[in-house]
Amino acid sequence: MTALSGAPGIARALYPIKEAEVILSTSHAQIYRLINSGRLDARKIGARSFITAASLEAFLTSLPKIGEAA
Repeated sequence: MTALSGAPGIARALYPIKEAEVILSTSHAQIYRLINSGRLDARKIGARSFITAASLEAFLTSLPKIGEAA
């Protein structure tokens, strides 16, 4: 999980929605479409929503590489 790690030696488990948008280079609306379709796992802490690091990794891994059949 090096690409999505926080401080050195500390692995992050959750990312705020806005950070997930930056990591995936996508819009707020697209993040919520991915949550609603089950492709990203979201959790609530109080009023704040977070995306799990595991689901970000799984989503990125599931994307096809350029030049490969989709």
